[in-house]
Amino acid sequence: MTVASPSRPVVLRRDTPSSAKPHSPALETQPVAESPAADVRSNRLQSVREVAAAGPSERTSPRSDLAYSTADAASYSLMVGLGETYFSAFALAIGTGQTFAGLLATLPQLAGSLLQLASPWGVKKLGSQRRWIVMFVSLQAASLLLLPVASFYSGGVAGLLVFFAVTLYWGSGLATGPVWNTWIEEIVPRNMRTNYFACRARVSQFCTLLGFIAGGVALQWGKANAWVLSAFCGIFLVAAACRFVSAWCLSRQRDSRKGSLIERRVRIGHFFQKKHAKTAGEVGGRLVLYLLAVQMVVQISGPYFTPYMLKDLLGNDPLAYFNFVVLIGICFLGKVIAMPAWGRYAMTVGPKRLLLAGGIAIVPISGLWMFSGYFNFWQTTLPINIYFVQFDWVITGELLYLFVI
Repeated sequence: MTVASPSRPVVLRRDTPSSAKPHSPALETQPVAESPAADVRSNRLQSVREVAAAGPSERTSPRSDLAYSTADAASYSLMVGLGETYFSAFALAIGTGQTFAGLLATLPQLAGSLLQLASPWGVKKLGSQRRWIVMFVSLQAASLLLLPVASFYSGGVAGLLVFFAVTLYWGSGLATGPVWNTWIEEIVPRNMRTNYFACRARVSQFCTLLGFIAGGVALQWGKANAWVLSAFCGIFLVAAACRFVSAWCLSRQRDSRKGSLIERRVRIGHFFQKKHAKTAGEVGGRLVLYLLAVQMVVQISGPYFTPYMLKDLLGNDPLAYFNFVVLIGICFLGKVIAMPAWGRYAMTVGPKRLLLAGGIAIVPISGLWMFSGYFNFWQTTLPINIYFVQFDWVITGELLYLFVI
């Protein structure tokens, strides 16, 4: 039996594991600190114990998490510009044909999208969102190492190796998408998300363009010196290294406290029920259907853009890769410049009208490609002399027409 001193009350406490504590607030025993100084010392000791118990990768601050996330965006975008953009061009360079090069941009993505369905199950088994993401990001980087191997073969063997590598690339990359979207919400504080993601997007766009230009310059130099396949191997190896750096940056960020994804079952029929049109689920379902319809019609011809450019339009052009980079670069810069204006338009009239305008504008723009052949009668030569780079740039009417549209 304990006798309390009149000047200093003593409270009997029993340490109980957190998992064994009662869930009802009325049944919980609230400990009382003996003194303010003792309370401060207890809090400090608890903080030290928590830091000591955490792994090295968990001892991160929000500032370091954001810095590593930005570095991840930069390295990932460099990989996209150096590697992913030139998959179809590499398939053409090893002699697989235009049909195969077009299918290479579609079928592997289909396999990757199916693998996304296993993401919640995989995260639940691993018990960590970060572990799942780092594992598949590393696998995506490893898939790029298979492409240089394909350059040592020819015919069907080379085609199979390229198809397997690109399928593995898209499968592992898309498997991380849903998990990363959930994870990044915990890493970025809510009051910083708008400004941070805007800054992160600018870094990503710049690095994508930088990687794309660097890859194009390397390929053009390789073609001029009869080392095209060696140039492809070089840019794919650098792209793989960038993705490994991305995986390291992801591993340095703190893991999600939730552990696994929160699943909610939604019936397919709910997407088509107009009586739920004002609910969040129905709006999401209608948006998915809209995006599905747009992607279906775009993918009919979009995958064959690169084969058309490099084989039909620029097949005999000694500056084929240079013109290809200029054309894609103009499209990319146009998107970057127009994005803020479309964002303001969406804030003014709403995103629904912006989606409607974009869906309508796709139709005539794609139809203008049919008239590119009528401009072959005109061409001009532009001499380029920049330091050690000297060449004559032949611009045809058809190429200029494609620059405009």
